[in-house]
Amino acid sequence: MNKRNGEKISQVIWDLAFVFGALSLLLIMWRMSAPDKGSRIEASLPEIKYQVKSIDVKAVYEKDLLPVIRIERERNEEARKRALQVIADGFVKYRAGIPEFTEDLEGYGSKFTILGKIVGDKWNQWWNDEEAHDTARYVHDKFEEHIVSGSELKRLLKDSMVEFTSDLVANRNQMLAEMRIRLTANDVPVEIRMSDTEWSAFLTDYQKQLDLKLETYGQDAVTYTILSFAAGNTFSNGVIEIGTEAAKVVTPVIATVGTWLAAGMETACATTATLAGGSTMVCSLGGSAGGSTVGPVGTAVGFTIGMAIGYVVDIYYEKQFEERMMVELTDSLNRLENLVIDGNLDKPGLKRIYTEIITDIEALSRGAALKALDESKRR
Repeated sequence: MNKRNGEKISQVIWDLAFVFGALSLLLIMWRMSAPDKGSRIEASLPEIKYQVKSIDVKAVYEKDLLPVIRIERERNEEARKRALQVIADGFVKYRAGIPEFTEDLEGYGSKFTILGKIVGDKWNQWWNDEEAHDTARYVHDKFEEHIVSGSELKRLLKDSMVEFTSDLVANRNQMLAEMRIRLTANDVPVEIRMSDTEWSAFLTDYQKQLDLKLETYGQDAVTYTILSFAAGNTFSNGVIEIGTEAAKVVTPVIATVGTWLAAGMETACATTATLAGGSTMVCSLGGSAGGSTVGPVGTAVGFTIGMAIGYVVDIYYEKQFEERMMVELTDSLNRLENLVIDGNLDKPGLKRIYTEIITDIEALSRGAALKALDESKRR
């Protein structure tokens, strides 16, 4: 009995030892395969991906800057219309002086003076075998008194160009102010937000890009001079400063335009004189007299006066002199106005010049703004 009890006890001990060994082995295997506490926490968290938003510079440019540039173009177009209207208004005034001019020539005092001078000129031509120009000088002075002088036309061109150029600068400053609002104001929905320092850097880049693009343009005395001034200057002291500086810029431009006008009116005067059967000498006389003090613009007016001189010399004795003179002078002034505004096949008029400048400014602003915005992204 004792022997059987001993065997049972021994069997139980072995069974317990087996179970304990099996459990220990399982525990060791579990510990080896299970992750530690930190790993379990990390594994339990969702995966987080950090992404830096990619800024589409072109989209920002098209949404926030291009509309401002287009508005500047519209303002510049209005400036062009105003500047050309200055010219048109001036010629309305000039044409209004034609009746007074012809009436003065037909007055008794002028009639006897002109007839005397015509006879005197003819006598000098016959007796001294030289051209005499007393009649021409008299008519020249009367024309400038009643209609227009070279200095007056020069001032008219200057007024138009200064107004146009000043408006371009003012419109550019307004455009940049609106750009700044769009790129810096907190209440404006825009993808790029700039600080004042960043805006200053943007403005510097913008001007740099303008200067680089300006270097690729031709050095035309008219378009480049006004274009570079309007695109390359920002004035802070108001309209007076802009106007003063613009007046300095357009002075050489007026001389260039005056040369074109003089050439065009010389051709017109010679053609008119030939068709009328008169002498083309008065054209040269009028041109030289007009240009003696105010340069090529005065020469252009002088050729216009030359046509009037030709009609005085050729048809002063006819009954329909006054009527014909008014028609011909109106036509001559219309020709001069068309040359100023529309130009001809050889040279552009102010309308085309102004339009080309506006188009170039828009192209410069577009390219410079996009490039400057891209540079600001890189910083």
